[in-house]
Amino acid sequence: MTAGVDWTDHSAADPYTQRFLAAEDQVGFVMDLPAREAPGARYNYNNGLPSLLGPLITRRVGEPVETFADRVLFEPLGIRNYAWATMRDGTPLLAGGLRMPPRDMAKLGQLVLSQGMCKGKRLISRDWVTLSTTHQTRADDYPYGFYWHLSDPSRPWHGDPPSYLGPIDRYRAIMGVGQGGQAIVVLPDVDVVIVVASSNWLPGMTDAFPTRLINGYLVGGIGSGKAGIGNRE
Repeated sequence: MTAGVDWTDHSAADPYTQRFLAAEDQVGFVMDLPAREAPGARYNYNNGLPSLLGPLITRRVGEPVETFADRVLFEPLGIRNYAWATMRDGTPLLAGGLRMPPRDMAKLGQLVLSQGMCKGKRLISRDWVTLSTTHQTRADDYPYGFYWHLSDPSRPWHGDPPSYLGPIDRYRAIMGVGQGGQAIVVLPDVDVVIVVASSNWLPGMTDAFPTRLINGYLVGGIGSGKAGIGNRE
């Protein structure tokens, strides 16, 4: 998210996102974006950038990205009930829209929590988990790893851009965040994974759900036996 290309991305209704979704050649649209500043200079959320990952991974591994993901990740995790959003050419849209039940979302969080291990088998290298969940932006910029949002209670982020979820209280957090209030929140210091699935598209979501739910009802009860919200599937 520090490519330095021209893009604004605050909601699905933003002009750049709409132009990207409407483009016949979506990869070409992203590749042709004009430079605005030097790469690495500043965090700027950009839905176009992860859309390049599908073609890149496909080229690198020699098989479709969806086949590769199922073989090396989803099948070993027991994730079978899922569906990709797709680009115009029918390939997976890696910028978002992957649908699966909350329990399977939790498996992805647990894989991060276990440093890439699942049932005694290593699916992802420990080094990659560590690298991707480490602050990769400038020290004074929005705390972001490789597609993971980060939260540190000793240095809560209240700057610009605002955090999509807002700071998590008490514990360091690694977060996968989706529009509408979808969240996978990993709290490595206390071995906890929290998953939230919602359809909150109202203005002001950043300051409301699911941050208040997590901080008000879940984080405060960890270790005290007072957490009152469990599996509501």
